[in-house]
Amino acid sequence: KGDMNGYACVTVDAMHFSNYSSRLCHSCKPNVDVRVRAVDGRYKLMMMTTKPVRCGEELVYDYNCTTDSRAERDAARCFCGTSTCRGSYFYL
Repeated sequence: KGDMNGYACVTVDAMHFSNYSSRLCHSCKPNVDVRVRAVDGRYKLMMMTTKPVRCGEELVYDYNCTTDSRAERDAARCFCGTSTCRGSYFYL
């Protein structure tokens, strides 16, 4: 968001490198925030909860995906059920 030139865009492909975080689902009202940091010349993802999380509560984050394709956005439906649900995990 807010990077019109695309310089802050990072793509993560769990097919090649993954850990527990690849199992986290999308929500339009997340309880986890994801930040990118450079550590020793390599990008690292940091995931932090944004509020106290109860035992058994699902950890979710906003995928923050973007696309120029209306068809792709419409096909990527979100079913998070929150009051702020965008209906898709894509931003236009």
